Amino acid sequence: MRLNTVFVVLAVILLSACAVSGPRVASTEDPFAMPIEEFMHEHAILRASLTEGEPRELEEEEWEKFDDISARLVDLVGDATELEQIEMQDRRQLYELRMQMVDLVVGDVEPTMVCFQQHTTGTRLRGSRRCYTLEELERNRFEAQNLMRYIQSQPGGAHPDS
Repeated sequence: MRLNTVFVVLAVILLSACAVSGPRVASTEDPFAMPIEEFMHEHAILRASLTEGEPRELEEEEWEKFDDISARLVDLVGDATELEQIEMQDRRQLYELRMQMVDLVVGDVEPTMVCFQQHTTGTRLRGSRRCYTLEELERNRFEAQNLMRYIQSQPGGAHPDS
């Protein structure tokens, strides 16, 4: 039973840490490295495990939320077979949905806070202490990576409006 719970939690994390792509290799650095077909298969396994009460029983309201998130995931993926077929704004929504799904399945887990001194470049002022949850740091990293991918995909790094 304990091993099943660990397996399901790991499956949830894997599902949430990955989404869609072709030949790329899944890693914690790239949340969208899993081929779409595999992502949808993992999602089906998660649903089956939750139906059996693993890693925990969901209340009726939680099931409704899970079903809503699932429907939105399926809608965003559509009939895409590769990540590149999904619009960048839809990729971001997929990322946000996976975070919601992890929160829902794992339950009420106290967020881990990470604090550090942040200095402003070009000043001699003492830096300020900044604290973020791991989710906020991950979201910021994800958004920065997507922005860099977008900029690099533009000819010469030029903005499309210029």
